[in-house]
Amino acid sequence: MTSHSDEQSSPPSEPSPDAIVSELHAIREQIVAEYGGDLMKLTRAAQECQKASGRRIIRRGELASSKKATTASGRARTAD
Repeated sequence: MTSHSDEQSSPPSEPSPDAIVSELHAIREQIVAEYGGDLMKLTRAAQECQKASGRRIIRRGELASSKKATTASGRARTAD
């Protein structure tokens, strides 16, 4: 008779990187298909969602080009 303590169960295996990448590609294709393959429509819809969120949108290079520094009191000042 075999006891359950003698049986070794292997830990659940994680999906392979290829499986994850394949899943991401499938999701991307599904999203693109929702917009009839038109990436401009998809882009406009994404931008509308961003705007509707009310969150601050930081554009590429915006922070790097900013000449404002924060003082110890937390107030913004212009760098000299």
